[in-house]
Amino acid sequence: MLMLSSLPNVKRIQRLMPLLEEHQQHQQQNSNGVVRYIMERGAVISSATSGSAPPTFCQRWSPSDAFNRSLQPFDLWHTHHPNWVVTDENDSMFCLAEVESGNTTQHQQHPYIRNLLQFYANQFHSSCSILHKRTMWSSGWSADFWNMQCGLIHALYYHVPFFIEEWEHVPWHYSANKDDHSNVTCPAGDTTCYFLPYHGCTSTWNISTYASTLTLDSNVKLLDESLQEQYGGSGITDDWGWSAYLFMTRKQLWLRRAVFDCKENFRQANSITSGSDCSVIHVRRSDVVLGGARKYFPVADYIKMIPEDKLNDANHYIIILTDDSNAIEEAHKFFPNLKWTYLDRPRFKGSSGGWENQTPSRNPALETIFLLAEFELAMACSVFVHGESGFSNFIYQHVSGRIEVMVSCSSLKSHRKSFIFIIISRWYLQTGM
Repeated sequence: MLMLSSLPNVKRIQRLMPLLEEHQQHQQQNSNGVVRYIMERGAVISSATSGSAPPTFCQRWSPSDAFNRSLQPFDLWHTHHPNWVVTDENDSMFCLAEVESGNTTQHQQHPYIRNLLQFYANQFHSSCSILHKRTMWSSGWSADFWNMQCGLIHALYYHVPFFIEEWEHVPWHYSANKDDHSNVTCPAGDTTCYFLPYHGCTSTWNISTYASTLTLDSNVKLLDESLQEQYGGSGITDDWGWSAYLFMTRKQLWLRRAVFDCKENFRQANSITSGSDCSVIHVRRSDVVLGGARKYFPVADYIKMIPEDKLNDANHYIIILTDDSNAIEEAHKFFPNLKWTYLDRPRFKGSSGGWENQTPSRNPALETIFLLAEFELAMACSVFVHGESGFSNFIYQHVSGRIEVMVSCSSLKSHRKSFIFIIISRWYLQTGM
């Protein structure tokens, strides 16, 4: 089994380091320009004294930003500064801090930032004459990003940019309805409807027409196969796989605001306070009912897994993540005394949605906002119960705090609860139990 850190051709990756160092030097030389840029666009600069917190700035925003679904000047700047991470969000502004990665101690402290910078250097500073192209599967969130994670990591290994293209010009099913491709979120019909650009090559037409496609060596395995077998092949339990996911899902400004508003509406509607504790259960139903290896579990099976002291806590609430409205009715019917919370959104009833249909609202952008909001709302919880699902593995990565590693160091202020030193109770309802 070959890991990225021990590959025989690791020199190919080491060739990226001069590009990475040049990028970092360019950032340092133009730091004043960055400050001017963000101040001209409404940023509030928080200067740091020597030896204290890293450079930070806050960008003003408003609810109207959620309706401007196009790349903003801030997005274009943030695309090329992957080591600036969001540390705080409120109704009037969000704040970012620069996470340095310039010495050995900081490399060890911020491995994800280092990985993101390597992905950035390869995706934006490599020749586009040869690409590693993959076809978008449009299967499910975990499967689609597993495909993209592998593509990004393989491309880094071969020192060529990675590019994901639509299958037969069909939009990604999180950007348009899967059956008739209607209600497309943006003309590109791909991940860049929601997330920052992930490569520096020119147009899709030029990529598809002129660039050569890289042939992979099938013997090269870049993700830890033992982890894939243990966690359902999601690739996110591997540090490089999770870093690749973080790189591909850096939100555009409009999406960040939309997700923020969705979370705030949820907290206000359910009277969630900073002292509240919660458990999250993921009840997958729709395509489970249609058959296959996954087992159908009643809501009672999930509740049995939550510690009794939490269920008896007046400040404890349960977030139920499900694609089946029947599961919510079942929860209220059999456990009326528990505090059930969930996003107010359209859902299928049982198997009415069919196989791999993620848009009961017929609004792909709205569904993606809900999905990302659920990921982040789950981060407040201390217990997670779920069945067999790659999507559940993505939820767990958020709940366990790995997305927070970048912003939870002691020098950065975050309003979110840090899970760096908290062991999350994870209960897995296994098939065949």
